[in-house]
Amino acid sequence: MDSAVSLRDEPALMMAYLRRQGPYATIPEAIQVLVTHLQRHRIGPAGPPTAVFHTDPQVVPEAEALWEVRMPVSDPVSEAEPGDDGVGLRRVPSRTLAVMVHIGPYASVAPSYANTQHWIDEHGYTVVGPPEEAYLSPPDTPEAAIRTEIRFPVEMEPVALGG
Repeated sequence: MDSAVSLRDEPALMMAYLRRQGPYATIPEAIQVLVTHLQRHRIGPAGPPTAVFHTDPQVVPEAEALWEVRMPVSDPVSEAEPGDDGVGLRRVPSRTLAVMVHIGPYASVAPSYANTQHWIDEHGYTVVGPPEEAYLSPPDTPEAAIRTEIRFPVEMEPVALGG
């Protein structure tokens, strides 16, 4: 079950991040590395974890997939290069997101991506960054009730004047 697409202006956020290559099934493990890092350094999370997909799963084999997990942080921290555990901190600039909440198993998320991309095209927007998923449900949520926010950074397409 999917909801409608909406636009959301997101302010600049400081993010803890961890880049990975390989199977998407390791996303929960990568999120746990982020959470452990934040706890160890006494940094408070400021929102749900997200995954950002830098390669297209329809084009790139999963073993070669490039992705990262992120978590917004609330504490005033400075940007930092990845440490021994691979976790770094950086500011993500403000942006506009086209957002759809997918309800159901992760394996059935593809139609929500397609619906969101169709909405973006129909409403005159251009995708300006990699797609993201925000994981809104706790890990013990039954599959049918899992809530995943599908996000695409977008900008309005310029309108041609005259002719």
